[in-house]
This record gives sequence, structure tokens and C-alpha cells, in this order.
Amino acid sequence: MFFSALFQEIAHLLITLSQLKVLVSYPNSFEEKKVNQELAELHSIIAQTPDSDQISKKENFLLILGHNYKQDSKDSWEGLFFTTEEWKE
Repeated sequence: MFFSALFQEIAHLLITLSQLKVLVSYPNSFEEKKVNQELAELHSIIAQTPDSDQISKKENFLLILGHNYKQDSKDSWEGLFFTTEEWKE
């Protein structure tokens, strides 16, 4: 699965004092159910941090999914930012 080590990268980004945290990944699965499950797990990691409300308010944690993320497109990019409720486009 393409998210197998993303939790480590999220953890690294969460401990940095940067104004914008960006993680880029290239999914190798088109199964929406799997992708959504992984996104939920990643969201849960960020949501459990003491800074999650501030991250959500500033909208400064961005996850970019690239190349062939959507089966109906040759090249597509989707940017999602963290909010306390969900990932938003």
C-alpha cells in the first residue's frame, strides 16, 4: 500500500516548527475504499496531537496525492489539507 510509511513522515512533520507542512505521495492503488481507510488513519494521527486545533485553524498541513490517483485520469494531483473534521480539498 502506498501509505505504508507515511505515518512516519507525518510524525516527522509534526515535530518540525515549519509554517507549512507538506507531504507528497504517489498512490499505487485505485481502490477508493483502501485510500479512504488510509486517509482516515493518517487523519487520526494528526487529530491526536495537542496542536491539531491550531493545524486545522491555520490549514497548514497539506497532503498531495499525485500521478494516477484517479483511475479516469492520466495525470492528476489532489491536494488535501487537514481540518479537525476531515481532509478537505
